[in-house]
Amino acid sequence: MGIIHKMLVQLMLLLVLVLATTVTPTTAQAKLGCSDQCGDLHIPYPFGTNEKCYLNETFLISCDHSSNPPKALWGDGISVTSISLQGQLLISQYITRDCYDQDGMQVINDQAELWVNHGFTISTTQNKFIAIGCGDCCILSIK
Repeated sequence: MGIIHKMLVQLMLLLVLVLATTVTPTTAQAKLGCSDQCGDLHIPYPFGTNEKCYLNETFLISCDHSSNPPKALWGDGISVTSISLQGQLLISQYITRDCYDQDGMQVINDQAELWVNHGFTISTTQNKFIAIGCGDCCILSIK
C-alpha cells in the first residue's frame, strides 16, 4: 500500500506540473478583424474603434491621431487611460480652474461635468478627487 500511495502522489505532482505549464492566462481581445490599439492603449471587446467592432455606440472609442501617441477618447471627448479585463474603464477628466486678476475679477472659469449613464457605474472604491487651493468646491450628484 505504501508504494502505490507514493506512486499516486508522484503521478499527481506530474499532472499538476503538466497542467501548470499548459494553462495560459486569459487576455481581453478585440473582435476578430478589428483593431485593438489606439496609441499605447489596448482596446478589448466590447469596446472598439470602428463600426461593427464594438457592442453598441456606448462602447465606441474614438482614436485621435492628431496627437502623438494617438489618444483614445470616449463619449464627449473624455480621455481613456486604461480598459481592464475586470471591466474597469479608467478615464482622465480635465482640470477645472478659476483664475482672478489683481483686482479680484474672474478672468478664467473652467468647469467640468461628467455624466455617467448607459449602464456604467462609478466605483465607490477606485476614484480620487483632488482639490488644491482656497474655496474649492465639488458637487457630486447622483440621479
